[in-house]
Amino acid sequence: METVLAVVVGVLSGLGAAYISGYLGPKWLEEQRHQRKRTALEPRRELLRSLLSDKRFEVRRFDTLRRVSGMEAEACRDLLIEIEARGVVTKNNEEAWALISRKPLAEAAHEAQDPKTLG
Repeated sequence: METVLAVVVGVLSGLGAAYISGYLGPKWLEEQRHQRKRTALEPRRELLRSLLSDKRFEVRRFDTLRRVSGMEAEACRDLLIEIEARGVVTKNNEEAWALISRKPLAEAAHEAQDPKTLG
């Protein structure tokens, strides 16, 4: 009887250790990495919000946003979408962005942004 109990305790201990090291540990590490990345991007998020909130410009050229934030194109687009911005095509066929709160999506069908209003 003691041998059976020892085997059961050993198996349960092994299963618990495998679960912790094989699932919970990696999951926790991934969550920590994700949180650090989000925290590291917060200054860039704020910079992009500030640029897009500037009252002097209705929309901003994507190239300006990308260069000022120091980001690669796709990473910059992802962050712009996170902060609730949307893409705009200018009359010169340039990519530009605006906050949805300042330029709602309902206006999208009627727009071709005048280059004079770009930042």
